[in-house]
Amino acid sequence: MAIIVAETKRILLTGFRARLDIELDFRELAGASFCVDIYGLQGKHPETHLGFWDFDIKPVFCPATIQIDFSSLTQKSVLLEIGEQLLVSERYWVNEAYYFQPQQELKLVVWKRGQVVELHELLLEIPQKKDLKRLQQRPWAKDLSNVEMFFVELTNVCNFRCSFCPESIMTREKGFMDFALAKKIMDDIAQMRYKRPHLRQVVELRYPVALHLMGEPLLYPYLFEVIEYAKTKGIELILFTNGGLLTEQAIDRLIELELRFLVLSLQTPSRELFSLRDAPIPYEAYLETIRKVIKRKVERGALYPRIEVHFLNTKFTRPKGIRVIDDNRQTKEVALSWLDFAHQLAREFHIVPKNSSSHDLEHLLDLRGGEEYLEILEGVNLVFKGTTTFANYLLEPGIEIIGAEKGYCPVDAPYKQLGILWNGDCTCCCLDFDGRINIGNAAQESLEDIWFGAKIERIRRAMNKGVLIEPLCQRCRGTPLNAMTPENPADQTSLLLTAQDHTATVSRLADQLNMEKPGIGQLGEGWYPAARDGEKGYRWTGKRATFSLRNSGKPYLYLELHGYLGRCARVFRGRVRGVVRVNGIETGRFSLLRRRWKEIRLSLPKLESEILRIEIEVDRTWRATDYPLGKFPYPVGVALHQATLTE
Repeated sequence: MAIIVAETKRILLTGFRARLDIELDFRELAGASFCVDIYGLQGKHPETHLGFWDFDIKPVFCPATIQIDFSSLTQKSVLLEIGEQLLVSERYWVNEAYYFQPQQELKLVVWKRGQVVELHELLLEIPQKKDLKRLQQRPWAKDLSNVEMFFVELTNVCNFRCSFCPESIMTREKGFMDFALAKKIMDDIAQMRYKRPHLRQVVELRYPVALHLMGEPLLYPYLFEVIEYAKTKGIELILFTNGGLLTEQAIDRLIELELRFLVLSLQTPSRELFSLRDAPIPYEAYLETIRKVIKRKVERGALYPRIEVHFLNTKFTRPKGIRVIDDNRQTKEVALSWLDFAHQLAREFHIVPKNSSSHDLEHLLDLRGGEEYLEILEGVNLVFKGTTTFANYLLEPGIEIIGAEKGYCPVDAPYKQLGILWNGDCTCCCLDFDGRINIGNAAQESLEDIWFGAKIERIRRAMNKGVLIEPLCQRCRGTPLNAMTPENPADQTSLLLTAQDHTATVSRLADQLNMEKPGIGQLGEGWYPAARDGEKGYRWTGKRATFSLRNSGKPYLYLELHGYLGRCARVFRGRVRGVVRVNGIETGRFSLLRRRWKEIRLSLPKLESEILRIEIEVDRTWRATDYPLGKFPYPVGVALHQATLTE
């Protein structure tokens, strides 16, 4: 039985989009992935193939449509539509230049458990020489995809002084956005989105315009007028607030305006931790206000706003070394407390609460960044969201940053984000709290002109070549340097040493290390510098990695690991197993699933050496030769995030 059915072996590129109507039958292939591969796009290496997308498909049989936008391959440019559901997939990051040929080979692939079970080949033709020439030039300008995320800062004034927020180090002037400017911004956003109908369905649903960057929006005197005006323009909004100023009248007004999303930044779940926020109200009154919002929504039977209650997940990143929620025990306690509150409301208003298993509660922190939500009532979610150091500006005392001149933005901010500060200044990064990356002013020009302007295009062009030209980007992707850093600060391992004995530097070692950035300790690709400069020899692709800790005499080695999420990791469903050795002595083994975290506590042998050399080896990784369709750029293995000697 054919899984992929196509009417033709040849498709044409018209304009810059190719459309292919196919049918998929996945009734017998639960858990499979559908991939699109485009060959013939040549980079610096002849064997390079670029343009890889993949989608998870449920076991269904239905017509499907693929639309491929070749005008900007660094964007999310492939849409897969199944029935009435529109899915968007993200392509692999590509660093090389593209060279289009008049004919390109297109392959549609079905994967299951790392094996190709269906392959369908097509020929893509570019018949017009003018189209081919424009694609060779890779024009940015008007062919760029639309902005995915708008951040509108109505004010940078806040009534809280949170320790984990950069408000205390912000140097720009404080103020409130002019109401006329706020209306112009909404006009510009509506014009940009509705001029591009191929993205409207996706962007409007997935990325409402956020009233957020710095400051507390409830302090803005025209907040409700802005929400009402945006609604007349068909713009969905998401309001971020600490909630301290939410009165019953304000809550009712937000419900009446049908605000799409309301994010309540509760962040600290206890009275003791609430002291980190330097708030003008006591914790009990604050918590009661947050819960009153949810109760009022349930009481009125309102569909909107959908509410998210955010907590700080500091398991992976700790701004200024602050710890809030960083283990599963704390998470479970907080979740159970809010589930009890949800059940009380359910009994009072005769609604059905959401039930969560113990397993769900224990793994809320397991995905880096806390992207899995816990729904406690219809339209009400708890979110244990990962923290940030705001481009390495919120670090522990004594840590310096060596800026990285080469690298890439891990979230592709210059291609997706547009932030508008209260005075109209625009930035392309939501972490730019001080407005350092100024790409234009919304009061003086349209947002479309800014988005396609020379300033941001210069940033994109440099980043396409792996070069960071903005000081904020250089700091964000830089290397932390402190007393534990090895002699060569260019090595992105930062807190790591290589396998050699560094007795001369033992005084600079600590008995713990924390990997501040995801993927730094990635087995399968090895430890590598931020610039990924293979010529310096820091990047290696073996199955083994080593680092050193100072022997403090503590009896246990504590490790935090997870199955590494390569951008095509969903193709490979198996477990990753490994062994841990200390000074050559095997101390334990582990087995990990993709994206699942595991905390390992290993008993250490009694060793007299001042330095403990820890070696982690995995049983397998996925290399280029494992990939049946050509070069596979992202291996799959294990990521290490913390190693500590404990009692």
